[in-house]
Amino acid sequence: MSTTATYDVLGDATGTSKGAIVLWFFQIEGENKSGSVAGGSSSGGGIFSSLLGSMPSPVEAAAIYNAIESVPGADALISPRFHRDIVDYLGFYRTEVVTVTGKAIRINPSVEPDPK
Repeated sequence: MSTTATYDVLGDATGTSKGAIVLWFFQIEGENKSGSVAGGSSSGGGIFSSLLGSMPSPVEAAAIYNAIESVPGADALISPRFHRDIVDYLGFYRTEVVTVTGKAIRINPSVEPDPK
């Protein structure tokens, strides 16, 4: 069964998150949250997904979540733009602050299945 999805654009959304990593990949600070970017999933994915580039880092995922939460009734984010501030201390310790902006959307609940 296929459906045709529609959504409502609710407005601009912004979210920020910060975290710290020790010894290249052990996260020691940060929020454990994740949100959804329309057209793809953002579940945090763990270190291997982050290294391969297929999933956002945990800090990015938390920033997406915070952006979605900044607009009441939002389900996801479209057209995200990321701003990263990273301070690296010889690779042993790294701090990261990510701010994401985009359009918050709500999935239209009146979606009808395609009659095929």
